[in-house]
Amino acid sequence: MPGIPVAVRHAMWALDGRRVALRRPRPADEHAYAATMDDDFRRINGWDTGLVDRSLQLIRSPRAISLLAWALIWSRETGSVVGSISADQVDAAGRTCQLGWWLGPEHRGRGYGTEAVRLALGALHAAGVERIRIGTALDNVAVRRVAAKVGAAEESQTGHRLPDGRWVDAIWYVHTSSAAPQGVVCDSGPVGRQDRGDANATRLSDRRPQETTMADKKLDKVKGRAKEAAGDLTGDRDLEREGKVDRASGGIKDKLDDVTDKVKDVIRRDR
Repeated sequence: MPGIPVAVRHAMWALDGRRVALRRPRPADEHAYAATMDDDFRRINGWDTGLVDRSLQLIRSPRAISLLAWALIWSRETGSVVGSISADQVDAAGRTCQLGWWLGPEHRGRGYGTEAVRLALGALHAAGVERIRIGTALDNVAVRRVAAKVGAAEESQTGHRLPDGRWVDAIWYVHTSSAAPQGVVCDSGPVGRQDRGDANATRLSDRRPQETTMADKKLDKVKGRAKEAAGDLTGDRDLEREGKVDRASGGIKDKLDDVTDKVKDVIRRDR
């Protein structure tokens, strides 16, 4: 997909959460990646053997990987690949996309999906994507639960044709850049609550001003890292410099807040 903006393509390649990390796929990951696509996955998603084979062909090609907005989900506990997450249907301006993911059979029901989606949403929004759609079958309770936890709003219900030709009743959600990207993680830790199975989602508009400011600073740093990495990988020095500026902006905001807090402390002591 050469039309996908570089910052969007590479947004999910280096993200760390409490329990999972998102990493760039590599040919060496083929065996572990293949193990995530079991019979249940194929049945639910309507994938036949041909689609599975084409997916494995992609991971064997660094060139193909570089053109996709795709990452593997790693367990920090086991140090192994546990699933896959990708953005497609990206418009030319990189403002809208669809997000899809899956987990291997041994890793479902552990909260990995929720944390991975939160990381991906934060990074994609930081890269400029404003509306991210999530679609699933009406009876797919697990995905619907994840959508609720990350703050995605129900958009519509409609029929959807799977790759194998079957029609299913589907539900679509949308997550916008104005919603809190739960669990955006940079070097200093996550923004938002860590998933503990709580279905209540926190929105940015529900946060106190101090929490919102912290999220803004961390998003500056996440966006900067995504741009800097993309520029370095593609040789786009302008994009790399822009990323460094964004990262520095987040650091400057931290320092300004420190100075402001110290001034407030002096004022309070003088009262």
